[in-house]
Amino acid sequence: MAMSLLCMALLFSLIKMASISMSAYGLNFFSGLVWDPSADIYTAKPFILGTLVTSLIALVISAPLAVLISIYIVELAPARLKKFFRTLIEVMAGIPSIIIGLWGIFVVVPLMRDTVAPFCNSYFSFIPFLSGTSFGVGVFTASIILCIMIVPIIASICCEIFSTIPRSLKEAALSLGASRFEMVQIAIIKPSTAGIIGATILGLARAMGETMAVTMVIGNAPKMFSSLWEPGATLSSIIANDYAEASPGLHISSLGYLAIILMVISFVMNRVALTIKKRMIKKQGQVV
Repeated sequence: MAMSLLCMALLFSLIKMASISMSAYGLNFFSGLVWDPSADIYTAKPFILGTLVTSLIALVISAPLAVLISIYIVELAPARLKKFFRTLIEVMAGIPSIIIGLWGIFVVVPLMRDTVAPFCNSYFSFIPFLSGTSFGVGVFTASIILCIMIVPIIASICCEIFSTIPRSLKEAALSLGASRFEMVQIAIIKPSTAGIIGATILGLARAMGETMAVTMVIGNAPKMFSSLWEPGATLSSIIANDYAEASPGLHISSLGYLAIILMVISFVMNRVALTIKKRMIKKQGQVV
């Protein structure tokens, strides 16, 4: 109840802040392509697209990777290394985003510019969104940084989930003739599906709301992008970039409007993911 009241108070404050922009643009704010403070024109479509693309790419890469890491730690890693690996991913999950962003500037950006982008242009240039020149900073670089940030979060939670599965369930699968791979599918992945979705929800929430690390590597270009190598911006990065120098009136009100959009997108995607999770739990209960 208290959290609901807090969310309502926050939303009310943002609506009050964004009232000037909401009156000036209405729903056209979502479809416009221009963000130009010098001309006092503000619209949100490039930033909505940037937020969704970077978050979803990061999630598609990180979720399977985190599950595989968790399975290795819980089932395959030597006993003396399990505690070390679990401690390592927990430490990585707590690294401040500014440090990851700084590492991204000096390591990931040159790697993208000099190795990954030329390789993709040589072998995958027929894919439109993987063609073009890369300067290192860009949408795909931001996605990789987000992936690095959320893999430890998802993996840490999945390790806890997999560790709660009774050993007898795994041994029963093996005794019935299942291979090691089949045992992982039957006795670990299937009973843990709802928990994996829950971990993925937390990873997605972190990706969509991340600010500093993304701001440092995405290029902060307030425009539409046609290639993943191009600079772009997200809702959180444009707010972080513009807020300190935003002039009172339409500019700062438009930043409030962006904050409302980010809050609503996060809420909707989390509700969708939670609905999927509840259906999976119900389905597993019926099967059992």
